[in-house]
Amino acid sequence: MAINPLSEITLDAEYTSGPLATSDLHAGGIFFCVLYEEVLIFRPNNVVELDVRILDNWRPLDDEADFLSKRSATGSYGLNDREYLSCKFPHATYTGLPCDLNPDWLAFHLTYRYFDQCNSRVYTLRTGKQ
Repeated sequence: MAINPLSEITLDAEYTSGPLATSDLHAGGIFFCVLYEEVLIFRPNNVVELDVRILDNWRPLDDEADFLSKRSATGSYGLNDREYLSCKFPHATYTGLPCDLNPDWLAFHLTYRYFDQCNSRVYTLRTGKQ
């Protein structure tokens, strides 16, 4: 019998993505880029928080950092019909599992509600001082 993914989640702890970037080339190839990370925090009562943190507003295009920060959201989590971890936010659903090699890694498939795009993301339990 498979382990219930909810039993492997550490409540009130931060699970962080690796550094991520939004970038673009404009006006004849000028490079624009903002570096950020996403943080998931699982709370009691099936509440999950997604926090988008700007790491470096390095070469922003317009107000890209503000746009990214507005993607922070609160949602709910539980198991779906396949017993996968499911996090539902207003803008997206994250479906995944803790990894067998290291259950502190949560691998997700991200499906967005308002546009036809999917992504993958791995979040790592943050331990100790950073």
